[in-house]
This record gives sequence, structure tokens and C-alpha cells, in this order.
Amino acid sequence: MRRFFKRKEKQTTETKSRKMKVRTVGTRKKTVTLLWILLIGSLAFGIYKNFTAIDQHTVHEKEIIENEIIDTNAIESFTKNFVKDYYTY
Repeated sequence: MRRFFKRKEKQTTETKSRKMKVRTVGTRKKTVTLLWILLIGSLAFGIYKNFTAIDQHTVHEKEIIENEIIDTNAIESFTKNFVKDYYTY
């Protein structure tokens, strides 16, 4: 009977380390080449626009604001009288 119920020794299982999949984009791919062309083209266009820019003088408009003296004494006295009459009523 002992043969049928014999305990199995613990087996050590070695876990294999899996390598991480690395996705590389080489310089020969069409999209990378297209992006390089776009970068170089935009840089060349920026340099071209910088050298061919027309110098425009900024026009600073000046407005002369005339000071007007407005007599607010009448409005001030009216409000004081109104408040005084309102609270006395």
C-alpha cells in the first residue's frame, strides 16, 4: 500500500526569464524618413522666411486725451439731500 500513496518530493520548477519584446524603428522605415524630411523642410522654411522677411516699422498711434473738468458738485449735493430726505421721511 505504501507504494501507491508515496509522497512526491517537491520539485523545483525553474522559471525561465522571458525576454522583453523590444520594438525598434530603424532609420530605413518610410515613416522615419518622412518625419526627417518634414523636420529638415520646416527648419529650412523657417530660415528662409527669416532672411526674406520684409522689415515693417511698427506704427505707434498716439491719441491726445484732453482733460475735461466736470463739476460734480451739483450731483453730490443732490445725492446728499436725497439721502437726508429719504431717511427723515
